[in-house]
Amino acid sequence: MAWLHKSRLGWGAILLFLGITAGGFGVYQFVQHGRSAGRQPDVPALPPISPVGGKNAGEAEYKRGVAYMRGEGVPINEQEAVRWFRLAAGKGDPRAQAFLGLSYNNGWGVQQNTKEAASWFAQAAEQGNALAQYNLGVFYANGKGVKKDAEEAARWYEKSAKQGNAQAQYNLGVCYEYGQGVPLNLEEAFKWYEKSATIGDAYAQKALGQCYDYGIGVTANVSEALRWYHKSAKQKHPPALHALGFLYETGRGVPKNTQQAVSWYTKAAGLGYEPAQEKLSSR
Repeated sequence: MAWLHKSRLGWGAILLFLGITAGGFGVYQFVQHGRSAGRQPDVPALPPISPVGGKNAGEAEYKRGVAYMRGEGVPINEQEAVRWFRLAAGKGDPRAQAFLGLSYNNGWGVQQNTKEAASWFAQAAEQGNALAQYNLGVFYANGKGVKKDAEEAARWYEKSAKQGNAQAQYNLGVCYEYGQGVPLNLEEAFKWYEKSATIGDAYAQKALGQCYDYGIGVTANVSEALRWYHKSAKQKHPPALHALGFLYETGRGVPKNTQQAVSWYTKAAGLGYEPAQEKLSSR
């Protein structure tokens, strides 16, 4: 029913994009799962660096690394950025450690090395960096740079989720829905989907809609299903667009309307969603 930002059996290729938060750089990873289709997120322009305190060990080195990554006052230079991040990481800066994990994962300024990436994510995760915890969970779920371990994946998702990371919350919900690394518990799955969906995660919004649609961990409520499908669809999440098409095609919770169904299927198909393309081709 849901897909993983990162977490589950039969995971597909990981899609990554770089972001900067008040806590520094982070990697967002989405993995195709089960009944959902993967999204191709746009790579956003790097926003201005958020203000941070200047008394932390490694702070100056970290900022210098950011400057080289962004080309602020210096030419963009990934190798130099990594050098400065390494200096900051050596002083214990978890943001720099997390970014080194990202660099080794993607081969930015260094030779790609998933074991090194996992090692740096682990160091940052142990210090409580939520994004590193999430990414470490992704690595354990996929056996990337570490031995595949569903329990470890769920454990790190939970640590990140409790800090408010929406992707981790969603993936933890998937873990509970399918009993991956944790006991199967549909009520827990619903709880974590709801937390993530409320923050605005499109995957979780679609999953929450499906929970209401089919009574998964909650009493079925088609009106609520529609509301959450629409929220996800507004973010152009293909499975949500497809789900709306299906409701209009079958008249569940809305007046049956073939034209509306085709319209939603067409939007999903235009984003490369194969189930919607198949629906249209069978007409």
